[in-house]
Amino acid sequence: MLHPPARSRDCLMVARAAKALAMTAPSLPRHPLHFPNFRAYLVGRCAAVLAQYGMMIVLGWQAYNIARETMTTSGAAAQLGLIGLAQFLPLFFLTPITGWVADHYDRRMISRTTLAALTLAAGLLAFATYEDWVSLPLIFGIAVVVGIARAFNGPAYGALAPNLVPPAVLPNAIAISAVVWQAGSIVGPALGGYAYAATPGAPMRWPPCSMPWRSAR
Repeated sequence: MLHPPARSRDCLMVARAAKALAMTAPSLPRHPLHFPNFRAYLVGRCAAVLAQYGMMIVLGWQAYNIARETMTTSGAAAQLGLIGLAQFLPLFFLTPITGWVADHYDRRMISRTTLAALTLAAGLLAFATYEDWVSLPLIFGIAVVVGIARAFNGPAYGALAPNLVPPAVLPNAIAISAVVWQAGSIVGPALGGYAYAATPGAPMRWPPCSMPWRSAR
């Protein structure tokens, strides 16, 4: 049996060894923004949210303006409401399965595919507006595509954050990602509205519509 002085020396040696190990072990960053992949993810998420919500405003305004050429104010307002419904119904019906899809398939591929679809839809609307052959059926079709893409993009893109940072900083990463999404959903419609007021085709050609899918690589 060890005497008290010997036991104290052993405890002291163990404490010193633990302290030395802690000092020599590499320390992980304590903030999510220290990780380059997460920073790229935030840039892509911000761009995607800005583009999606800006395009939602543009679709409504463009449908209303086209409808006003042949319809009364109340008829054009009804078309505006139907555009919103065309974007909402895919979200409503697909939400029960989009989470399951994000859990069972490659989230990066889902994010790339949906963002590419949104980019193509924005490009088609911009080209149709520039060439002056945009019509209500085309706008409704694009609205449905936007609704479907948003339904699958949200769960898949949002679930990428846990794969980019260690568990110790995951709560902060999720909080920052939520703040970026909320800010984009507020600023995006404003940017889209001002851009459409300046030039009807401008919102579909702004950078967020063409860059976010790259961050999902």
